[in-house]
Amino acid sequence: MRSVNRVLVADDDPSMQRLMTSALAKNGFEVDIAQDGRGCVLLALTRRPRAVLMDIQMPVLDGLRAVALFRKLESLRDIPILMLTALKSKDDVMEAIQRGAQDYVVKPIEDFKVVADKIQKLISKEARSDRPIYNNLSYRLSSERDILRFHLAETLTADAAADLDRLIESLSSLQPLKIEFDFQNVRDIAAGALAILSETRENILDDGGGADLTHFTYLKDKDIGRQLREIFSGPPRTGKKRRRA
Repeated sequence: MRSVNRVLVADDDPSMQRLMTSALAKNGFEVDIAQDGRGCVLLALTRRPRAVLMDIQMPVLDGLRAVALFRKLESLRDIPILMLTALKSKDDVMEAIQRGAQDYVVKPIEDFKVVADKIQKLISKEARSDRPIYNNLSYRLSSERDILRFHLAETLTADAAADLDRLIESLSSLQPLKIEFDFQNVRDIAAGALAILSETRENILDDGGGADLTHFTYLKDKDIGRQLREIFSGPPRTGKKRRRA
């Protein structure tokens, strides 16, 4: 469940981070901080903010590309985004709005109450949603040093594996990104899911990321465990990667 008043601020300027955190806290908001666009996407996936304040000029992944990624990912699509920009970057703001941002604030900010009011207005229009990232995939996400950990539920179906594949495809802009799968509690994995998981692994590795299969306590002596180890421990496929339409 997302916090009622959680706001995610993405800005690489430490002074702006401190000012925004203090000002928004005084107006009743909980604040998470991301240093760049990649961290913003990861924190949004894990923390489910009600709104995002996004600077345009950031390292690793800039604000424009991050906005586009928010609108591509199903679970982030409905989160309102308020752009932070210098006056000379108005053209970039217009591009951000075209990509899916809702509003903007010009820096330097003289009245943070205006920012808080804009956030509150965006939140009041927001369609409430606490749905999982994809309908058939049951897991928890956490981010630490650009690592996503998937703790899969007791049953991983072919539909869930397909959802996972779509999620990895959408996150390709964040590669290299290490992915860890925890199959400790998985009691059954449909045969159809194995092929999709195999392609998911190839997507990750071909994009320069990594995939680890951890916690084989339950599966290590079972046929399914051996198949999964072969999928994720074997050499990546050679040649150009096939992307589904």
